[in-house]
Amino acid sequence: MNKSYLKLKGKFKEFGLTHKDISKQISKSQSYIAERMAAKENKYFNEIDIYNILSLIEEPYENMGMYFNKHQRDGR
Repeated sequence: MNKSYLKLKGKFKEFGLTHKDISKQISKSQSYIAERMAAKENKYFNEIDIYNILSLIEEPYENMGMYFNKHQRDGR
C-alpha cells in the first residue's frame, strides 16, 4: 500500500472498515478500492469518493489534507 494512505488505513481500522465495507458505502467495487489504496498505475480516488470517504470516517472536509495529499486530491 502507498505510504501516503497510512493515516487513512488507520482510520479505516479504527472504524472496523474493510475494503468490502467501503466499496458498499461509496458504491464502488472492492478492486477499485484496493487499486486506489495501492495507488496502482497512478489511480487515485476522485473528488466525490474523497468526500464520501471523509463522511464515512466522520471527518470534516477541512481535514481532507490529513488523509489525501495534493496529488491525490487533484487525481494525479
